[in-house]
Amino acid sequence: MVPLRKATAAALEKAFRERILARFGNPRTLVSDNAESYRARKSNHQNHDCTIPGEWAKWLPEITLAINSSVNDTTGFSPAYIILGREPRMPGALYDQVTDVAGNEPPSPEERTRRMEDIFKLVHENQLNATQNQKKYYDLRRRDWRPNIGSMVMLKQHVLSNAIEGFNAKLAHKYKGPYKIIKFVSSNVVRLQETQGRE
Repeated sequence: MVPLRKATAAALEKAFRERILARFGNPRTLVSDNAESYRARKSNHQNHDCTIPGEWAKWLPEITLAINSSVNDTTGFSPAYIILGREPRMPGALYDQVTDVAGNEPPSPEERTRRMEDIFKLVHENQLNATQNQKKYYDLRRRDWRPNIGSMVMLKQHVLSNAIEGFNAKLAHKYKGPYKIIKFVSSNVVRLQETQGRE
């Protein structure tokens, strides 16, 4: 995966040379979609095959069904079951034979309401349990540390690349400082002062 500001032919050529050619050598065949920027790239050393336009779009209903009928790790239910109160019937006769849903009577509105309330309660409990488990594993990696007023600290920077100025964030310093802590604004927000005295 290569992040690109614009998918121009020049940007793709550069990404291809740096990420593919330099690491793995020249491929015999390059397969891409029909984007103009891909077609603009010419090479005498490889074949260039294009996918059929729109081929992926015709499978969207099946992809959507697969996602909606997959059990979510957090909730313990599929999205379809949470919304509909039942699993969707899958294409093919095998599903009906295995699950025996063909001759079942539909539930009454009252029964459906009760069932949905039970589902929502279970989903809520499962989400709480998942949150607690995530917190437990997060806390294993976390260490309690609180500096004092007057302590010297480094400030982590979150700089962005700037192509116009030729600046690459990967090459920037990750931390800036040192700074002096002069005040706690809240439990996790502090006011810092540069060594020259500026806040």
